[in-house]
Amino acid sequence: MRHQQSLTMRHQHSRTMRHQHGFTMRHQQSLTMRHQHSLTMRHQHSLTMRHQHGFTMRHQHSLTMRHQHSLTMRHQQSLTMRHQHSLTMRHQHSLTMRHQQSLTMRHQQSLNMRHQHSLTMRHQHGFTMRHQHSLTMRHQHSLTMRHQQSLTMRHQHSLTMRHQHSLTMRHQQSLTMRHQQSLTMRHQHSLTMRHQHSLTMRHQQSLTMRHKQSLTMRHQHSVTMRHQQSLTMRHQQSLTMRHQHSLTMRHQHSLTMRHQQSLTMRHQQSLTMRHQHSLTMRHQQSLTMRHQQSLTMRHKQSLTMRHQHSVTMRHQQSLTMRHQHSRTMRHQHSLTMRHQQSLTMRQKHGFTMRHQHSLTMRHQHSLTMRHQQSLTMRHQHSLTMRHQHSLTMRHQHGFTMRHQQSLIMRHQQSLTM
Repeated sequence: MRHQQSLTMRHQHSRTMRHQHGFTMRHQQSLTMRHQHSLTMRHQHSLTMRHQHGFTMRHQHSLTMRHQHSLTMRHQQSLTMRHQHSLTMRHQHSLTMRHQQSLTMRHQQSLNMRHQHSLTMRHQHGFTMRHQHSLTMRHQHSLTMRHQQSLTMRHQHSLTMRHQHSLTMRHQQSLTMRHQQSLTMRHQHSLTMRHQHSLTMRHQQSLTMRHKQSLTMRHQHSVTMRHQQSLTMRHQQSLTMRHQHSLTMRHQHSLTMRHQQSLTMRHQQSLTMRHQHSLTMRHQQSLTMRHQQSLTMRHKQSLTMRHQHSVTMRHQQSLTMRHQHSRTMRHQHSLTMRHQQSLTMRQKHGFTMRHQHSLTMRHQHSLTMRHQQSLTMRHQHSLTMRHQHSLTMRHQHGFTMRHQQSLIMRHQQSLTM
């Protein structure tokens, strides 16, 4: 008895420090499985082994070999009754107190099959104490970061859609007959197919090489938030939906009537069904694939490993504070003007007003979604590894820290009672 008591008191403090955040998986499983067999004839032997389990491996092996057959039911009951009150007063928040209280008959009878099953389901995730502590810290951090990301993504999506819609409406209204007639078919094709691609790729690559090592995650976040706020304040107050709708309908109708009458047979024959189909399918496939990849958890991981580093980094690192305003104003203006003019020249031939409006809206939606994806990927890359790891850990862990502490306190109260 003296040796058992001295070993117990020597290891209570170390067990308290190691296990103050909860049970380890091995102790929880052993406690649960041993209480499940509390009504059998071998329960006293399992109580002896579980009482010895709280010591270190050196003392555990020694006590197991020397005292396995000597710690009988009488020894367990006397040890429990002699030390239960003092351990309750001094160590009611520690693992030792819960372990000692579990040896009493009241605790053995209070654990029914429902409580045992709930303990088994709650504590079947095998984490060591070091892993559990790191998961707790990362889980609390990931909750904050994920909440901020969700607010940022929803706000960014709303701002992006409204901003692109306002840009589309304003640029469609600003297209006049002078701009539409000045661009020949060859000039429109070269600007659309060659200059747009070269301008986009060279601009992205030059900005990528220039700023790839200079941008930090904090700077990207501040740039994004300032840019979104400036775009919000600048564009949300500029155009109303009624003015946009009326100007769009009148402008589209006038453009349709003028271009359908002024186009020659050479322009009409140049736009074949293959080119129209390829243009439509290319934007539609781009919209579908990128939108699905950005919203699917499985495709997020593949984008992170294969595609996100090459494409996302160029978008992330190109939209800096120095170049974001000029690039947005200059590049979006040129792309929107040239896309609208090329779409106007191409799509007005042989199409009705409904088909033309449908193609225009699909193309604008594709531009909107690509711009939205670039903004989304810029935030996604910075926290993808931590965010997805924390999501995986949270899904496996199943409980937040507050829930886990409440379960521990409820379990402790049931053990005390």
